[in-house]
Order: sequence, then C-alpha cells, then structure tokens
Amino acid sequence: MTKPHIYFNRFEKKQTLVNEISGGALVLELDIDHSRVHNFAGVVFYSDAEGTTAVQPSAGTATYEVKLVVQPQAFQSTPNNVLTDLTVPCQINWAGNTEAVQVTLDSVVGATHARLITAGNSA
Repeated sequence: MTKPHIYFNRFEKKQTLVNEISGGALVLELDIDHSRVHNFAGVVFYSDAEGTTAVQPSAGTATYEVKLVVQPQAFQSTPNNVLTDLTVPCQINWAGNTEAVQVTLDSVVGATHARLITAGNSA
C-alpha cells in the first residue's frame, strides 16, 4: 500500500470520512479544535471508496480556506493556500485559532476519493 503524504503522526488528528471525487471536484469541510494556535491540514487521496489504497493524483488543484475564531462569519484564505501540484504532499499549515477548515479540490486526475485530515498544537 502506498503511504499517504500526510505527516501528522505526532499530533492529535481529526478527519472526515472518505468522500467521492465527482467530475474531478470535491469540497471537504471540518470543524477543528479552536484552542490550537498552530494548525495543519492535508488531503489524502484514494483509488477506492473504503480508503484503503492511497494514491497521489497526477493533476489537480487544492484551495484551502479557514474560519478564524476572531472572524467566524466567513471562510478566508491563508498564506500559500492554493496548491497546484497534487503530485507532492497536499498539505498546508497556518497560525491562528481556527473554528473550521475547508478545502476545495478541482480538476483532480488519478484519484477517485479523498479525506481531509487536520491537526494542531498549542505552540
């Protein structure tokens, strides 16, 4: 089995269910622990609905947005939040107490399903 390119092993993680990518597009959203000040989010891609075979797409875009505790009314961009090369780890990090994170996948080729994983720490 291919190892997913998400390296959050030392953190407490939260994740969505495995969701189908339809027509190369998918939006994943996850509420997270707003007490964490340094956050990480990443997408693991799969070739099956069970999420047992991890793959790396050959093309696609991932756009991350967050709802900060101080501005929870709308999602907003983080620095370096648009990833246009999904052949490398599809993950970002940012500083700030956050209520939720959302990733919009577009034009994904080479994966049929995906899961959003988040982690955070207090320093």
